[in-house]
Amino acid sequence: MKYLFSLFAMALAVVCNAQNIDSSYYQEEQFHRVYCELLGINKNVLGIGNKISVQVDFGEEANFWGNDGRDILIDDKGKEIKFNSMVDAMNFMGERGWRYQDSYVVTIGGSNVIHWLLYKEIAEGESAKGDLKQRRDKKKDKKKKSEDTKYNDVYN
Repeated sequence: MKYLFSLFAMALAVVCNAQNIDSSYYQEEQFHRVYCELLGINKNVLGIGNKISVQVDFGEEANFWGNDGRDILIDDKGKEIKFNSMVDAMNFMGERGWRYQDSYVVTIGGSNVIHWLLYKEIAEGESAKGDLKQRRDKKKDKKKKSEDTKYNDVYN
């Protein structure tokens, strides 16, 4: 009986190990982790009001002159998305697959700037932004459209 039980246990171990190798070897999509940082800033006059401006840093090139608002989230009409709180912003990002990693607060000139680090797993070739739009994208679109029309005049 011990011999039969030992044989069964070894066979089970071989089968389980073979399944683990096959599932990882034949994985169709490779995923990797990407990060972003939410920056929450109360921009209301004298700190009055409950809306905050949220910027999202995806690690893209920063402006030489400092923060020019290019990382602010915008809607389809190009208007800034205002959030009630950082939790509201996190719920917005959570709906798009982002997960909380860490947070800290930096006080600059008497104002608190809240930093939340988020991450998500994306497939190779997929954009970390997904359907999120920022002011920087709007500026890129305008520049691209002006270049496209410039060349259309030449070829038409």
